[in-house]
Amino acid sequence: MEEIKKESARDHGFIYTLPFRDSAKYEGGKDWDVQVYVRNRPKSFEIGAKTYHEADQADAYLSVTDTFTVAPTGKNFVWMPWNEGRHPTPELYYACNRTLIWWSHYMKLPTIQVFCDGGSHRSVSIFGAFLRTYFTKSQAADIVAKRVPKFDDYEIKDRSTWCDPLEYIDSYLETFPSDRLLFKAMGKDYLSRLDTYCDDVWKQVKERYADNKGGDL
Repeated sequence: MEEIKKESARDHGFIYTLPFRDSAKYEGGKDWDVQVYVRNRPKSFEIGAKTYHEADQADAYLSVTDTFTVAPTGKNFVWMPWNEGRHPTPELYYACNRTLIWWSHYMKLPTIQVFCDGGSHRSVSIFGAFLRTYFTKSQAADIVAKRVPKFDDYEIKDRSTWCDPLEYIDSYLETFPSDRLLFKAMGKDYLSRLDTYCDDVWKQVKERYADNKGGDL
């Protein structure tokens, strides 16, 4: 991974287009696309920000920062804190997947932003989890291959391979392969309560808390 040579406050990330197809499967019989900008924290959401930047405009925002962010008035906004340095938990995957599939599939919102503080790890990993849950391997690879870089004067030699969401999430799945069970369950039924998977998922959650030294459940 190339070193970022400029200040982290500059905007950077990629815009991904999610294709929702197969009119027989989806409500209303229509196909639609959703653009997801996976990025760093928007400047407009900084405490004390006085200007709303055009690049920060979207229909919905998912924040996985570990610090407070000012939510935009009148916008769909969800904050799922993830402390940098900790492994993502099943609860985090579950909540972020539910949020993103609701906005993109059921609400059909045209534009969504997923961000963390730096924009090069947590937001990327969460979006990778979403792709692994709701799209086939070939579909996910195609979505990533067609992403559009959005950089503000960043000096990165090869932007095509920088911050690959599939690479990031697959690395986590190698460490915790049991998370594939959750992804598989959620991918089969977008808003299922996962009743048939609850026991296995609960065991997995307990094991993960023990790994994170979160105490006995």
